[in-house]
Amino acid sequence: MLIHETAGITDTECRIQLNINSPIGENLKILGGEYSVFLKKEEDGIYMKSFIEKSFEKMLALNPGAFQEIGDYFSLTEKLESSEIHELMVNLNSIPTVMMHQPFLSNGKMNILFSYRHTVAKDVSNTLLPVVLKNNFVYNIRIRPTKGAMETLLNMNKKRPLTVIRFSIHRDVHAGKKLMDALESSNSLGRLVNDYLEHGQFKIAVVSEKPLELLEGIEEIPKMENSYWVRANNPILGKIMEKAASRGIYIDTTYIRPVKRHIQVTQFVPSIRATEYLQILFNTSLEEIQRNDVSVEIASPLTEELIELI
Repeated sequence: MLIHETAGITDTECRIQLNINSPIGENLKILGGEYSVFLKKEEDGIYMKSFIEKSFEKMLALNPGAFQEIGDYFSLTEKLESSEIHELMVNLNSIPTVMMHQPFLSNGKMNILFSYRHTVAKDVSNTLLPVVLKNNFVYNIRIRPTKGAMETLLNMNKKRPLTVIRFSIHRDVHAGKKLMDALESSNSLGRLVNDYLEHGQFKIAVVSEKPLELLEGIEEIPKMENSYWVRANNPILGKIMEKAASRGIYIDTTYIRPVKRHIQVTQFVPSIRATEYLQILFNTSLEEIQRNDVSVEIASPLTEELIELI
């Protein structure tokens, strides 16, 4: 089963635009366009990092000292005045089937983008209601049907370029070999749902070609044929995700498929951070198991033509 052959679990997309009091937002509003951001919770509050291509260097004269040069891009870090945005994302992420996409700044507004199954629309509405009622916090909300994650990613790619990175890890590093056997024999495809850093374990929404045996860690998704929640752990992938997060690299969407005794991982990463992320892949494998067990199969800008191949 290829990624483009299935719509997966989600069929609805929501974009929330929030008014925020942010020097970063005001700086980037002057430049125009959309800019991916990374939100990180620290002991003393919530921090926001933005990333800007070096081609904008001549336009940073307003406040050049605020931007840190890192490799092929500039970054800007700011502590948010409140934790409401982070709390909203955490609350949304706790709803079954909700899958978060990378937040971004546009015209001085914070944009929270996520997709979900229409059957949890009431839960989503209940989560958004307190935010909507807050005075002058929500600028706009747009909800629309989608054909799945690929449609959302292609739309994102138009203004915030993404790179497709596919790599494989030998299945022996995975703790649940019986689980991986079941997923491979049923030709299953999974997409990570939850924030690994919050839970320390991967929760995966799985679609399979035939019914799965309900082993430990597998449960059926109600009213969806051959669809399951799978809880699993993979030490190398876990470390990779932790290191990416520590550097502010947002991995927008992760697909997992067991194939030929390997775990094939397909991810969508902001293009300006792709080289840095590839370094993390190789270094993590060497550090964890003292050998390079990561085999990169694809590292290419996202295009409609490429999607037909994955």
